Amino acid sequence: MVERIVRQEWLGPGAAHPALHDRIGDYVLIPRGRAILRDWLQGEPRHTHIGVHGGLTAAEMVVPLVVAPLS
Repeated sequence: MVERIVRQEWLGPGAAHPALHDRIGDYVLIPRGRAILRDWLQGEPRHTHIGVHGGLTAAEMVVPLVVAPLS
């Protein structure tokens, strides 16, 4: 499954990180439509997520990048 995800560039273009197989875990969750996964630790107060990412919609996959040089 990891090879398919890399081949189809679901994690972005280019070569995969050498440790990807160790880091990706046992499952890959791919939301359908506007579904999101929420998870809180026991006792952690609930909060509203202002923004989430990881979906397959154009709005989720096209994310602007701002680069600012530090002086």
